[in-house]
Amino acid sequence: MDIPQSPYVYMRIEKMGLFGRKNINESVKEFRDDKNARLIDVRDPAEFKAGHLNMALNVPVDKIESMPSRVHDKETTLYLYCATGSRARKAASKLKKLGYKNVKAIGGIEKWEGRIVK
Repeated sequence: MDIPQSPYVYMRIEKMGLFGRKNINESVKEFRDDKNARLIDVRDPAEFKAGHLNMALNVPVDKIESMPSRVHDKETTLYLYCATGSRARKAASKLKKLGYKNVKAIGGIEKWEGRIVK
């Protein structure tokens, strides 16, 4: 069977998780093992206040350009999440354009199976 060569097809397959993409639960375990990594919640402050992951820093996606004032080392691994994953992907793209080398959009808090901090 021939697979179409369209980039759109590959983007859809990747979003479906068929390329072994980790979910938020696996990614947070990875974050906890990296003492230099930062966990970033890109939701708005009201969403963050309503409940967020332990050790997360709130930097809303519309303020992501302020990241260099918060995380100076652009080699630091950044794990980004939001409600469903879409804002995390958008923020990751912006951070890569700012020169951050290790940016991971890890999905949405809606899939989180652990404790939520309020």
